[in-house]
Amino acid sequence: MVHPKLIVDCGLASFHCVLKFSVN
Repeated sequence: MVHPKLIVDCGLASFHCVLKFSVN
């Protein structure tokens, strides 16, 4: 079954994170 999941991708700065919504 395919589940959508939120991925938190953080860069060099710990306070700067990007939320990615991907379906795997």
